[in-house]
Amino acid sequence: MDFNVMHILLDCGIILLATKAIGMVTRKIGLPQVVGMIIAGLLIGPALFRGTGFAGLIHPTEIEMDVLKSFSQIGVVFILFSSGLETDFREMKRSGAAATCIALAGVIVPILFGTVVALLFMGGLSAAHDNEKLMNALFIGCILSATSVGITVETLRELGKLKTKIGTTVLSAAIIDDVIGIVALSIITGLGGEGNIWMTLLRVAGFFVFTIVVGYLLRRAFKLMVRIYPHKRRTSIFAFAACFFFAYAAEEFFGIAAITGAYMAGLMLSGLGDSQFVDRKVIVSSYMFFTPMFFAYIGISADFSAFHWSMLQRSS
Repeated sequence: MDFNVMHILLDCGIILLATKAIGMVTRKIGLPQVVGMIIAGLLIGPALFRGTGFAGLIHPTEIEMDVLKSFSQIGVVFILFSSGLETDFREMKRSGAAATCIALAGVIVPILFGTVVALLFMGGLSAAHDNEKLMNALFIGCILSATSVGITVETLRELGKLKTKIGTTVLSAAIIDDVIGIVALSIITGLGGEGNIWMTLLRVAGFFVFTIVVGYLLRRAFKLMVRIYPHKRRTSIFAFAACFFFAYAAEEFFGIAAITGAYMAGLMLSGLGDSQFVDRKVIVSSYMFFTPMFFAYIGISADFSAFHWSMLQRSS
């Protein structure tokens, strides 16, 4: 497929203008701007106009869509890195038990009720006696337990609640929910004979060992750098690099979402000198470009006609 960088420039310009304009409208009526950004993606992309003869204000090719997706992934990594930098360790410890309970409920309840509803559509609860139908129903329930941490974080930030006790609890629960969700999915696929439960548990444990060991070294190196070069751009560059390395390692080595790695990198640097200085740099970089790209991409990439098929593809 042809790739034209000029198309990317045009698409980015339209996305930034549309997300800002509609984001301001949603903020005026009392909704978070992130809602407006997602709506903007729906309105300017082809998702809502399939079969109407209008391809949308932007209609990227497959390879151009991959470029926009890359921008959006950097955006959500920045969002979680920033939230990690802003997290209060002491508040996080106090909310640990509550966050864990919320996360468990956030996984168990959707899986339980999602499985029951799926079985009802498969012929009733008696379908649970059919192992294949039961596995499919459990998988559907597991899909329903997934949450969007990026949207949660940005909404809390807009409401001014990210640094509060409630915000810390909700964010901690969302991160724990992601990890538990991965384990639950592994167990379900393992029961179906398509996965290795113990390997997944080992990788999750390895991720937390990696985070503690490498995070401790990162924290010490950052302390030293700040002491030698306070309020310098090089400290921000060092922190950005650490964020990307953690995100990469989480996804590629341990099977944990890259955003979880980015959050842990921010958490390791939180509360140190120049942490707020770095956070301001992250927020500026994110707010100006990458965050709008992330939320708009959610709307642009929506394909309602292919939704059911994509669910089937994930299970295969």
